[in-house]
Amino acid sequence: LETMSIAWVLYLVFPRYQRGDTEAFPFVAVPITTAVVSVAVKVLFDARGVHRFIWWLWWILLAAAIIARRLGLPPLPILVGHTTIVPSSEADGHFLQYNKILKNQNKPQWDKIALHTPDGEELFAASYTPAEKANGKWIVFFNGNAMLAQHMLEHHEELANRSKCSILAFNYRGCGKSTGAPGNFQDLITDGISAVDYCVKQSSTSGTGAVLLMGISLGGTVATGVAAAKYNTFPIVIDRSFCDVFDVTLNLGERILASGYAREVLPFVAYWMVLPLLHMCGWHIDSASCLNSTRGNALITYHALDGVLPVGCQTHEGAYTPPPAGLLELRWRPRAHDDVTADAIYHQYPLTMDPGWETIQQFIMDNLHPDDKRHRSQA
Repeated sequence: LETMSIAWVLYLVFPRYQRGDTEAFPFVAVPITTAVVSVAVKVLFDARGVHRFIWWLWWILLAAAIIARRLGLPPLPILVGHTTIVPSSEADGHFLQYNKILKNQNKPQWDKIALHTPDGEELFAASYTPAEKANGKWIVFFNGNAMLAQHMLEHHEELANRSKCSILAFNYRGCGKSTGAPGNFQDLITDGISAVDYCVKQSSTSGTGAVLLMGISLGGTVATGVAAAKYNTFPIVIDRSFCDVFDVTLNLGERILASGYAREVLPFVAYWMVLPLLHMCGWHIDSASCLNSTRGNALITYHALDGVLPVGCQTHEGAYTPPPAGLLELRWRPRAHDDVTADAIYHQYPLTMDPGWETIQQFIMDNLHPDDKRHRSQA
């Protein structure tokens, strides 16, 4: 009776959530699994305290998911850094200050843009065109988790100058002067499509060779989702990203739980509890399937020492990339005198710093400037 009541609560709270395409499995998997585990613990070990703990834990998770869904917030720490760690006013002040520096140096400045999504949100965006003619070619950059466009202006400027392209950086809804809040992963894809739509309209050329998608970490999954949804022939650079949130949860959990019983039961808990919750709340991310459905050229980068997305959950390990495609292992290492102690640094440094930048630059040139032999020889 307890199991069935929970299942009905789930069904009423999340009615046909993904536009009528939600499978029935997530609605019943979590409560049934919870019931089986708790009853097994109670019967086999006569541990009533553990039995009650499991039931109370499930009800707490359910309440958190309901509240998050009703408030339009993700039930995961995805994007939380955008809205709490970095105040939007501080990020906007950085944008104005950096533009003032460029003006004093007689360099091209960033243009502030308001992007409008089909569902009525207004996104903060900024574009930069290098002094050297960009020929109407664009790079759309998709932020990673807890990353704001206002804080990446210098790196984006260097990327644009080296690639001879205009670049558009934007913030997802609810982050850094963008309105709304992300209720599910599809919202981020909607934001990304709006950004690419803008660049396509601004481009002097049409077709595949006008815009390149580039995303890091979470942004890599959003970029693949945008490509699969609308722009599946556009070239794409997926930088240190992942295929599935389930794999990320499993691999990071195994790293935190060095040994013991908890690590042994982690895959069971992740598959039967975490994965269904992701499905129910609309945050099941499967970039491998999206990437496999695209027909454009793709370049995937990864770092073997990545401490945020370690080996075991990186994009290239779970995705078949259709030819012609590329795979590049990043090899940047801090210098001996650099004060770097966290392995997270390998996940977030700009691609222009890597020894393999020439390969990345060549990929951009081949897809956006195929006739520019002068720059090709310099690269």
